[in-house]
Amino acid sequence: MPKITKQQQRRIVENKIRESKRDDLIAAIVIAHFGYEVLVEVARGDAWQQISCDWRQNLGEISVGDRVQIAMQGEKAVIEHIAARPKNTLYKRQARKNKAIASNVEQVLIVACIEPACQFNLIDRYLIAAEIAGIHAAIVANKSDIGMLDLSVYQSFPIFHCSTLNGAGIKDISEFCRDKETLICGQSGVGKSSLISALIPNLAIQIQEISATTKLGKHTTTNCRRYHLPEGGTIIDTPGVRGYSFPDNTEKDAVIQAMHKVFPDIFAAIAHCRFSDCTHQTEPHCAVKQAIANGTITASRWESFQSIKQAIEDKKFT
Repeated sequence: MPKITKQQQRRIVENKIRESKRDDLIAAIVIAHFGYEVLVEVARGDAWQQISCDWRQNLGEISVGDRVQIAMQGEKAVIEHIAARPKNTLYKRQARKNKAIASNVEQVLIVACIEPACQFNLIDRYLIAAEIAGIHAAIVANKSDIGMLDLSVYQSFPIFHCSTLNGAGIKDISEFCRDKETLICGQSGVGKSSLISALIPNLAIQIQEISATTKLGKHTTTNCRRYHLPEGGTIIDTPGVRGYSFPDNTEKDAVIQAMHKVFPDIFAAIAHCRFSDCTHQTEPHCAVKQAIANGTITASRWESFQSIKQAIEDKKFT
C-alpha cells in the first residue's frame, strides 16, 4: 500500500480533532464514488487501507476528496459525517444545480494538445473555475512529439510541454505534483490517462486494488478517482466534463478578478476603447475591434470571452 506523507498525517490528525463527535468514528478520505457505494481510505500506521462504504442518505452528495467519518457495523462501514467542504472544491452544473465533483483540490492540471484540436474555450472555463475556487492551475501541452501547442495567451499560468510517448517533460510535471492534491482534466483524446500512467507507473496495481475492494470493474465509476503518487501526493482522475461551475453565492468581484487573470490581453484592449461603455460592436475607435483586426487578439479568443461572460451573466456557467 502507498505510504502516507507527513502532510497527509497532519491533516488526518487535524481532521480527527476538529470533526470527531463519537469515539467510534474513524477519519477517512473519499477516493471513488460508485453508483451505490463509496470507497474511502483510512490511515493504518504508515499506509492506507481501502474500505467500501454505504452512507446515510440524509448527508447529501459525496464527492472525491471529501473528508468523512465512518463507523464500522460488523463487516460493513457506513459514512456518518461529511466535513464541511472548503473553498477549493470544484463543481459541475447538473440539473440546474451545482454538484461537487472533487474537494480539497490544491492544483489543477489542464491537459491539451494539437490533435485533437485544442478547445481553448474549455481551457478558459477550467481556469476561471479554478481561480474562483482558489486552486492553483497549470496547463500541460501533451504530445509534443507531434507538434508544439501555442499557449502564449496563458503566460500568467505555469505551462508544461510533454510527451508520454518519449517521456519528455514528465519529470517536471511529477515534481510539480509532488506532495499536492492535483486534479487532472481536459477534453477527450488529449492523453490524460497516458499522462497519469506515466506519473504513476503502478497505476494498474492501484486500479486492481480498487476493483478488488469494491468487486467492480475499472470502468464502472461515474465520478472522479483519486490515486497516490509514488513520490508523495495524489492525482484525481476526472471523466469528461465540459467545464467546471462555481457556487451561486460567488461574489461578482471574484468572477471579474478570475476573468482578468485568464483574459489579461482582452481587458488591456478594453481599457483603451474610446468609450467606457463600449459594446465592441459598432462604436468608433474600439480598441478590441482593432486588436482583432490586426491579429493581436484572435477572433476565437474573443468569442470565448464573450460566451463565458454571457454564461456568467445568465448563471449558466458549465
